[in-house]
Amino acid sequence: EVDGELLLERGFMEQFVTTQRPLTELLEWASEFLPNTAWLIELNLTRDKGVVNYLVKGMCLPSKEKTSIENIELYLQELKKKLPDAALSLQTTRNQIGDVEVTQFIANFKWGKQEAVPQL
Repeated sequence: EVDGELLLERGFMEQFVTTQRPLTELLEWASEFLPNTAWLIELNLTRDKGVVNYLVKGMCLPSKEKTSIENIELYLQELKKKLPDAALSLQTTRNQIGDVEVTQFIANFKWGKQEAVPQL
């Protein structure tokens, strides 16, 4: 009887609470690899039934050596090295802020597999 209840709790904790990649590591990497000409607008981590979505949204200016797109690509490649099993999708748009053109990026890292929720 106890085994059944504890297994349900364990399943819930593994699917919705605990993770192999703590949020603190993800935040540290997001900051560590960020180019000097970029800034982050939003970081969002969601977990649902074994699937993790990590959203990184930011803006970037070109540097003297690289375009803003090149800076974003290099940044995301460094993050992807830390998340080798994650699928990465990227969306970029150019925005005009006053006289300055910036490139906004939205990167979504997704990993894990969909698992069934135990029935109570």
